[in-house]
Amino acid sequence: CAPGRFGATCDACPGGAATPCNGNGTCDEGIAGTGGCACNANAAGSACDQIRVTSTADEFGLGPAECTLREAVQAANTDAAFGGCIAGSGADIINVPLGTYTLSINTGASDNSKYSLDVSSTVTLTGAGVGATIITTDQPTNLLRVAPGGDLTAQALTFTGGRGTGSSPGTIAAQGPLTLRTVAVSSNNSGA
Repeated sequence: CAPGRFGATCDACPGGAATPCNGNGTCDEGIAGTGGCACNANAAGSACDQIRVTSTADEFGLGPAECTLREAVQAANTDAAFGGCIAGSGADIINVPLGTYTLSINTGASDNSKYSLDVSSTVTLTGAGVGATIITTDQPTNLLRVAPGGDLTAQALTFTGGRGTGSSPGTIAAQGPLTLRTVAVSSNNSGA
């Protein structure tokens, strides 16, 4: 088989023969290959097309070594690689592993670069389970904001510690569609 193809009939690897595993992993290619993708650390999914968070730190474009939750949201919003995260592509799935993700950045522009995570595209945040993947903050802010044009589905996560100010809610400010599946929302305070 030619590169990027596998099996007896030389089928294209996931992501296509020209960019096997969407360029984010290695395809088990060749006649004896299975076509399975071994994803790089910052990618997930059978075709390595999901953004995988690799650090619980709260960073915004500080370097390519790790993919933080805030950087993953930015990569999804812009459909471009950001920090240590792979590029988003349309509707994105962000794989958020076991851990506590504390949003702590409080300087910078009033967008995704500080305070809450601002979702302005179609994003699914998928955690490792309620109580296993925890998103919290040590700042007086919401945890998430779904901006106009954004569409957020969150699943298998816990949101806790959000603190709104003024008329701002303490957890999620939704100006776009929001779907919560198997999510715990606890110990959040509104500013009202």
